[in-house]
Amino acid sequence: MLVEELSVFAATARAHAPDLLDRCRQPGTGRYVDRPGAEPTVRAHCDAVEIADLLLGQAPPHLPAAEHVERLRALQDPATGLVPEYGETPPLPGPAGIPDEGASAYHVLCVGYALDLLGSSFAHPVHAVRTTTADRLVRHLTELPWQDRAWHAGAWVDSWATAAHWNGRLGAEAAAPGALEALFGWLHTHAAPWTGMWGSPTPEAGRLQMVNGYYRLTRGSFAQFGLPVPYAERAIDTVLDHARDHRYFAPGGRTPATSWT
Repeated sequence: MLVEELSVFAATARAHAPDLLDRCRQPGTGRYVDRPGAEPTVRAHCDAVEIADLLLGQAPPHLPAAEHVERLRALQDPATGLVPEYGETPPLPGPAGIPDEGASAYHVLCVGYALDLLGSSFAHPVHAVRTTTADRLVRHLTELPWQDRAWHAGAWVDSWATAAHWNGRLGAEAAAPGALEALFGWLHTHAAPWTGMWGSPTPEAGRLQMVNGYYRLTRGSFAQFGLPVPYAERAIDTVLDHARDHRYFAPGGRTPATSWT
């Protein structure tokens, strides 16, 4: 029964995908929005590529795949390798390459993966990460707000590690010598043995920050580089404990949209 329901759901999603993509394409500019009436964003274009690939098996039909590639590759700042939002100046690198705030940190992920689905890649290495030294990286990891904003901290690691991954795929140095080793060494030595995660529960959010930060951190680093996570069984226990939090998993509960900031 469940298989049949999932099959119907998938078929419905595929049938609705063309209309969804049409509705979220801005007339005139050809850019994409995440909802009608909103301003176009780089991320929305990447979302359109992922939706079309998953549900239609092709690039968004409004443009040839090669033109989607051209538009996305052209967004990258060749000096830093970062991708600004539409209409914004090229972002300045953070102390360890990836900025702490702003859309450019997430664009490392979404633009890179959209290009990958289109059979392409960034035009340039992410130089802001390629030149990050081990000492600068470790200093910044230590300064991230793990105690009360582990989601934000994990997201930063996700972006940094993904940039290093793209650099390696382009045949460039992932980062300065020793930086990648420093990343995984720091993560291993700072994972909590009793939770398997980084950070701590907070009175305001419970385990939300830890668990969501764990997802972001591990997918960009350990998973993407094919390495086992530390204390895997304890991490599973922590996720199950989080699932008992009725603030997020009771009927009508949801994750606040701004919880990661």
